[in-house]
Amino acid sequence: MKNILLIGCLGVIFLSCQDESPQSGENKKASNEHLVMATAWYQKSAEQVACYYQAFNLATMALEKQMHTDSSEKPNAIVLDIDETLLDNSPFQVKMIQTGKHYSHEFWKQWTDKAEAKALPGAIEFLTYASDVGTDIFYVSNRMENELQPTITNMENLGFPETRPDHFLLKSTTSNKTERRKQITQNYDVLLYVGDNLGDFSSQWDNRGEDLGMNEIAEVKHKFGTEFIILPNPMYGGWVDALKKTSGIDDYQEFIDHFPSELDTWE
Repeated sequence: MKNILLIGCLGVIFLSCQDESPQSGENKKASNEHLVMATAWYQKSAEQVACYYQAFNLATMALEKQMHTDSSEKPNAIVLDIDETLLDNSPFQVKMIQTGKHYSHEFWKQWTDKAEAKALPGAIEFLTYASDVGTDIFYVSNRMENELQPTITNMENLGFPETRPDHFLLKSTTSNKTERRKQITQNYDVLLYVGDNLGDFSSQWDNRGEDLGMNEIAEVKHKFGTEFIILPNPMYGGWVDALKKTSGIDDYQEFIDHFPSELDTWE
């Protein structure tokens, strides 16, 4: 029973990070099997849809409250991530499972060039509301700068507001979003940050310690739901980087094999 529990936890919890080195042959294909349950949940569960509606409903209420209490002379703005926040890229994860390939920019760009990602539930409605009440919208994403045009095309086709190029701050050299956020706060009062990764809110979670960033969460818990709106992403993210760092295991397959021993269970 204990082994079944650990296997189930591994399938649901341990998932891919988008900076893994390629593998080959049977082991390469098998190593992506851990994505199956996470991606199935993301695409097929009503709970995923409910989580997104809940988050964007909360974002609407939080924005309304922030606007009523804001005293800054700067114009208001909100800052949002794109992938797994506004756009659903789970078909890319499915392709990884089917092919056994790991993330590379070239492989990823084959997907973004198609400009076919779907909008996530509640995203367009929330941003339409934000635009209607006069809030500027900025998209701060770790998509590369050479992905700008297909990203704009994708979002325009879906009906997202504010898709002018100067409202997209994409990645050039670093995944850290601190400097890009600073560019915005120089001229705007940012009322709300929305993302699926803690690094979308603050650089304090870019290098998580032995506690995986848990203490920092507790210190700013009052900001979640008021200034920070987080979306669920069990498929990849900074949390996987943190797990690998604390384990001290760099080899991808070795870490997958090792990970169940890191999970809490019962005797």
